[in-house]
Amino acid sequence: MRVLVCGGTGFVGHALVPMLRHHGHSAVVLTRKSELPVRLVGQGVGILQGDLLSPSVLGLEMGDIDAMILLAAPRLFGKRLGNRRFAQLRTELTTIYSSALELANTRGCPIIIAGGTSFRTVGDQVADETWPIDRFGATSIGEGIDELVEKAVTAKSPKLVWMLAGQIYGPGGMFMTMYRMARKGRAPILGDGNNCLPRIHVDDCAAAFVAALEHVDTLATGERFIVADDVACTSRQFAEELAVLLHVPKPRPPPSFIVKVIIGKRLFESATMNCRVSNAKLKRVLGWAPRYPSFREGLQATLDAIGRGEVTP
Repeated sequence: MRVLVCGGTGFVGHALVPMLRHHGHSAVVLTRKSELPVRLVGQGVGILQGDLLSPSVLGLEMGDIDAMILLAAPRLFGKRLGNRRFAQLRTELTTIYSSALELANTRGCPIIIAGGTSFRTVGDQVADETWPIDRFGATSIGEGIDELVEKAVTAKSPKLVWMLAGQIYGPGGMFMTMYRMARKGRAPILGDGNNCLPRIHVDDCAAAFVAALEHVDTLATGERFIVADDVACTSRQFAEELAVLLHVPKPRPPPSFIVKVIIGKRLFESATMNCRVSNAKLKRVLGWAPRYPSFREGLQATLDAIGRGEVTP
């Protein structure tokens, strides 16, 4: 298939685009930049310059497109999430998804969109795709997306598949902030660290998108898949395993009231939620299996890649 990847120059895109090529598909990357990242140069990847935040993107000449994958999103982390910034990011995110869905609709092609595992579980409860998405804290930034998806499903156009990924880590992206903190002996733990959060290595996440693409003709509009590894993992376990692999002391979480001031209440609430999920549907329906079944294998592979200098900007 000829696939338009929106957000193909980002963290997941760096893993996904070469994987599409490996599976025999051709990729066209929609980006605001005029050039492809070095890693994608020479791989036969097309480039289409445009911005999903601009109405002009709907008039771009792009030739025949068989499917779209939407990874693009405004940068949520890195700054304190106050009320003004939250409102701005929510507007931007809704606009990005609205433009992408309209593009897919006018092109008459299916679209696979990225989302998060925004489920709140208690104790040993395990959420699956039948659970309603629970927007709270920073995750409420996606409320506009929920409405857009509902409209598309009702209209049955465009055909839409929703990939709900856990916390994505690997040699790049926001994980590098955690990595640098850990190396300096600072704790990348929020709250008491006893909450479970789904994890998924970036390569396994990209493979799930490829699997969805190759089954898209058989899937119903609005189909959802949870993208996570096989092992429930607390924030403390993840941070402590990283410390062990880096041969640094086990981290101690900073006081919660200080963290809330620094990053804002919304981000703190989302980062300290308890969320256990099942990837059974993804395995059963799409035949996907993680290369890294748990955070332990995934973290080791990540640090090996960082050691080789294979870091995504």
